[in-house]
Amino acid sequence: MTSVDANLGRKHIAVLAGGFSAEREISIQSASEVVANLADSEFDVTLVRIDRHVWTAEVNGRDVEVNRGDFSITVDGLCRSFDAAFVAVHGTPGEDGLLPAYLELLGIPHTTCAPLAAAATFHKAMCKELIRELDVGLAESVTVKRGDAPPEHLIYPVFVKPNQNGPSCGI
Repeated sequence: MTSVDANLGRKHIAVLAGGFSAEREISIQSASEVVANLADSEFDVTLVRIDRHVWTAEVNGRDVEVNRGDFSITVDGLCRSFDAAFVAVHGTPGEDGLLPAYLELLGIPHTTCAPLAAAATFHKAMCKELIRELDVGLAESVTVKRGDAPPEHLIYPVFVKPNQNGPSCGI
């Protein structure tokens, strides 16, 4: 197998979409918009769909499996690596730190924050505790666990957000 970049001189950018959460379809829509807007740019852009078991890259209208060992694809016998990743994965593994950690382990620049920051902010209850320790003002909130009755002091209507999912999932 030859390890040659078919588009010499152009940076090969992976736009990552999908994931394992209820936000998967929204993520794919977001990533498709990014790909469409970068189509005529100086970059060679490839949409990569992330699923639990298989990651696929969309290349010339066909799906090519991504080698997760080194985050590369092989197209027509040519192995192509990615120079950077634009992460459009909502929920896990994009926003919870898993995907950023993977990319950093491989030394691939990405558009997300550091894995620890992602993990801390993805867990809403933990993030609020961290912010409170910094003496930053926060709106009043309460964490209710599955099966618990809501506190009696709530004044309805209220806005409910899942602790570790997107802001609109499950509302």
